[in-house]
Amino acid sequence: ENANSIAAVISGLTAVGEDLTAGRWVKNGKSMVDALLTFKLDNNSFYYAITPWSPEPVTDHMATRQALKALADLAAAGYGNVPLYRQIAAPVASPQAGPVDRDTSVSLSSATPGATIYYTTDGSVPTSGSTVYTLPITINSAVTIKAIAVKENMHDSMVATFNYTIREASGGPGVPANIVVSVTIIGKNTTYFSGNVNVAADRPNALEALKMTGVPYQTRNADSYVLQIAGEREDLTRTAGWKYMVNNIEPGTAAKNYPIQNGDSVIWFWVERYDISQPGGGAIIVTPVPNAENNDTRLTAENFQDVMIQTVSGIKQLREMLQAELSRVPLEITAGTVTVVGKEESMPEEEKEELRKLLKENLVNIRQPVMQGEDALITDEANEVSLKVGAGALAESKEITVEEVYGDGGNITSTHYLVSPLYRFGPAGTVFKEPVLLSIRLAIPDNIPPGELVLAWFDEARQQWFALPTVVDLSQGFISAEVSHFTKFAVLARKAPVKTFSDVHADNYTWAVNEVNYLATRGIVRGVGEGLFEPARQITRAEFTTLVVKALALDTRDTRGTGTQFFKDVRPGDWFAPYVKAAVHEGLVRGVDENVFKPHDLITREQMAVILARAFAADLQDEAGLNFRDAGDVSAWAVAALKKVLSRGLLKGYADGTLKPGHPVTRAEAAVTIYRLLLE
Repeated sequence: ENANSIAAVISGLTAVGEDLTAGRWVKNGKSMVDALLTFKLDNNSFYYAITPWSPEPVTDHMATRQALKALADLAAAGYGNVPLYRQIAAPVASPQAGPVDRDTSVSLSSATPGATIYYTTDGSVPTSGSTVYTLPITINSAVTIKAIAVKENMHDSMVATFNYTIREASGGPGVPANIVVSVTIIGKNTTYFSGNVNVAADRPNALEALKMTGVPYQTRNADSYVLQIAGEREDLTRTAGWKYMVNNIEPGTAAKNYPIQNGDSVIWFWVERYDISQPGGGAIIVTPVPNAENNDTRLTAENFQDVMIQTVSGIKQLREMLQAELSRVPLEITAGTVTVVGKEESMPEEEKEELRKLLKENLVNIRQPVMQGEDALITDEANEVSLKVGAGALAESKEITVEEVYGDGGNITSTHYLVSPLYRFGPAGTVFKEPVLLSIRLAIPDNIPPGELVLAWFDEARQQWFALPTVVDLSQGFISAEVSHFTKFAVLARKAPVKTFSDVHADNYTWAVNEVNYLATRGIVRGVGEGLFEPARQITRAEFTTLVVKALALDTRDTRGTGTQFFKDVRPGDWFAPYVKAAVHEGLVRGVDENVFKPHDLITREQMAVILARAFAADLQDEAGLNFRDAGDVSAWAVAALKKVLSRGLLKGYADGTLKPGHPVTRAEAAVTIYRLLLE
């Protein structure tokens, strides 16, 4: 969680002889060294962490010293020098090197997003002056391709070498005769390959048979272990992964070391547990998606649009109806942003129960590379989470991750509750050039009105949920919305109505209705009785102080011996006394002198500015000019505060060019100001 802690752990484990590259210290392919280097800045110094008191990554001398010591400890322990500039992943070729048919197209790629690949075909070492890879390379004769990947502020990759020969049926000059074996690849719910392949006689092993199918796969430990085939990756939390058999015998050794002969049968198959020894054992059966093409059990890029027809139509209707960007509407006051489709074909109860069981057993943990400029569908086996990324959405290629989060519901308010798990999307900070379609699948409970469901995102900085314009599909259980960036997402349902007032509505207070309703729903402001708010009534010093204390959630309990009276005009029994005392102890307010607070005096615009500048000092760093006709009326003690508040647009001048610093503040104006500070 911070550079100092990670560095100390690395030094400590290295000191007692731990191998930090061993599997026990690696998670999702990343080690503690990877974690430490995420805190490295461009100048090779390190920052401590992102914290409320240090919201931007800036050089921290202690973190830098400890990080460099940890890297030195690693070098001393024999790990070699750990480069501060991380090295780019070397290019890989598809199909892999070896005998290929004439006119085969070879594609090159790097796992590092945004890397540029340079290559040669004359055996020379490639540099950044070599040919830039843009299109697949056609193989018509024996050739050696050498390639490197390059990216700014990173070490160039290792040179990758790919030797290709032309496959000849009878094994022509220089090309060994092939053997023919049958290969079947059986995934969780899909057979990815079934047929005969040619394997070079000089490499007759089970791994080579897998390679010759052309189905993408991934290995580790020098090809000794196959961890992923066709995007289906091992799950170490439950010993799920890939096995293979040759002639119905499970060899129990690395596939690259197991010899095969002409006519052998090789089967690669997914198992849910390591003790399963036959294809299909323990597989999850996915509930068919209604109306999907051919009743397929998996969402694919091809049938996703068909499945989403009603949803896409509903989103277009929301766009036209709302005519505004509503992704910043706080969850508490969301209303009228949900469209329900598929009412005529609501999911039957037996199908809903089957889906409910499936989703309960499913654990979402997705890692999927997505190339810039290409359409992609990211989803899990149960289609619990689906993300449709258009070709124009990503500025660069990324590995998209989605994980189900437990024990972290965020700051769920009293108005809503979670009806889906919480899902964290990554890489963190990803922003899309155009909206992408996110769908979360639910067995929608019968006791929840579908119009009360909403897909929402969590703002980590403000600890606040924001609602998205949502489409609820009753026929298939998809809750969908367009999203523009990555964070945590979830489906929530309303359990308490929005707090409203009869004298604050869209007709008379368009500029304040949402703000007043939000603060009232959160309990920060209250009405005056009989459903009224009295928005035009001017607010007192005690009332505004109370508003700020509630907004900051300051502790108003009498834990500091404040039961005694410390202002002559603030008695311990006054309703505002705890709030005034809490504000005084936090340094937010002061009396007009040492003994008098004047709680019932009306607060002025410049007094409000001073309190806000003290309360939100970390957020108010910029300053605006006091270019107003009555700038000379500003009290000297309020000049700096007003400049900061004006820079954020919390206060504005009047049409006649005046600021009116001594003018009283209304209840509606105070609510809007606090709302802007909290949420904008």
